[in-house]
Amino acid sequence: LDRSSAASDVYKRQIHDRMLADREQEANTDFLTGLMSRKAWWMQAERYCAQALRTRRPLTLLLLDIDHFKGINDTHGHAAGDAVLRHFGLLATATLRTGDHVGRVGGEEFGVLFPDMRSDAVMEVAARLLDSVRRTPCSHGGSTISYTFSAGVAEWMPGENLQVFFERADRKLYACLLYTSPSPRDRQK
Repeated sequence: LDRSSAASDVYKRQIHDRMLADREQEANTDFLTGLMSRKAWWMQAERYCAQALRTRRPLTLLLLDIDHFKGINDTHGHAAGDAVLRHFGLLATATLRTGDHVGRVGGEEFGVLFPDMRSDAVMEVAARLLDSVRRTPCSHGGSTISYTFSAGVAEWMPGENLQVFFERADRKLYACLLYTSPSPRDRQK
């Protein structure tokens, strides 16, 4: 009976641990895109800032906003907008390095952390991702939905907290969104 009880306790603990791991995975993953959730992304960004301070290595943040997303929803419907978000998540995952942490930080806004990369190299990655988005439109419900994105890039400055770092990249993204050029590639700062 003691062996049976001990085995039952081990089994219950394994089930509990698995359920806990599943809930943690759910909390850390954006349900729509499969990318990091805002909370998980933010926590990782704080760790990366601390690491950059400790190692004195570069850290660059890329903020991306899907252009005219409201128009996609208005024209094609919200299910199509969701499909575009999922599509972007897949392309970003395929284009970025394994160590580049991408998460959905807002409705149609994404953040990518690039450890050990400077802003000029990150701009090249953003251009590659934009090229991939342009070459591979989203298919949904028999329709093809083309879209682009605007981007803001900031390099972390030693001692800068994450909120200030994020706001600098966000201001650069916002400046791109105000820019009226017809070419999204011209809207990367």
